[in-house]
Amino acid sequence: MTYRVKVSDIREVFNRVHSDVLEEILCSTENEKVLPPLVVSRYWHKLHGVRIVYKNDGYDCIQWLDFDNERDYIMFMLRWS
Repeated sequence: MTYRVKVSDIREVFNRVHSDVLEEILCSTENEKVLPPLVVSRYWHKLHGVRIVYKNDGYDCIQWLDFDNERDYIMFMLRWS
């Protein structure tokens, strides 16, 4: 069962983790071009086991984070808070 969290509810933690994800992508690809949303999504899942959900199925705004369960969400928050 998926545990979904609204990004706006954890904005500060989200911003910290998202910066970390982007830095990891840029360091591993050595490419500073605009990153395709699919690449960002894959890295979120690869690094943190979290699926990101974009607003209205578009790629303009990340609205939700999907965790496999509530425990994974709690562990994520403990690590990044």
